[in-house]
Amino acid sequence: MAFRRKTWAMGMALGVAAWISLAAPARAELRVTFSDLTGPTTATLEAIDGGAFDADGTVNNSIRFIQTVGDLDINAAVSTTNAPGTPTLAFLKMNSGDVTNLSASTQSLSIFSTATGYTAPAGGVVVDSSESLTVDVAPPPGITATFQSFVDPCNALYGTTLASPVVTVSGTTGDSVSANAPTTPETLNTTYSMSNRAIYTIAGSSSPPTKFSALGTTNIRPSAEVIPGPGGLSLALAGLPFAGALWLRRRGK
Repeated sequence: MAFRRKTWAMGMALGVAAWISLAAPARAELRVTFSDLTGPTTATLEAIDGGAFDADGTVNNSIRFIQTVGDLDINAAVSTTNAPGTPTLAFLKMNSGDVTNLSASTQSLSIFSTATGYTAPAGGVVVDSSESLTVDVAPPPGITATFQSFVDPCNALYGTTLASPVVTVSGTTGDSVSANAPTTPETLNTTYSMSNRAIYTIAGSSSPPTKFSALGTTNIRPSAEVIPGPGGLSLALAGLPFAGALWLRRRGK
């Protein structure tokens, strides 16, 4: 009898554990890959929220990156996500921090950000994609940035299933420029991931070195304003007779 009770208890414990694992949503992940694409060998570092190369060392939907990648010094790049999102907004932002070209030759920097675990907004949405560039020092031909946003309905890291149009901006010393891609309509009914990638072509300069900062933003928002559902409308209509009676009573006084 005791054996049966023990077996039953173990079965119940395993069943509860399995139910919890199925019911609990997967934890959102945030990662950023930094690559110096110049030369025969690509120098790459991947930063993970709360893990490798995250200077704040905390899982907090934010990565702070302070490293040298190839010939590029990156001072305090910050990537942020609000996963799982809200009914009105999901975002993934990448602030490059201060990027300095330590070489006298042209370099290419790729910053590829990705976050999983978004559940809202859902249904009909639009994707906004934008890039801004501030150039401290850059002799001609200066700096050119291309930026593109992605959404993946399979919730994959670095997923690129749905892509926005590419945004391109460029500038030389003292310039501050920005551009927005045309909004992209999508329909999202499952947990999804968002990613964005910027590629910077950076002119070389020995003294002073080329230096810039940039901000790339991917936003997802509902394609239309939320209106009251049938339940809310029914409640509102149900209150009309009461409101009318109250108005007549006050008027009679």
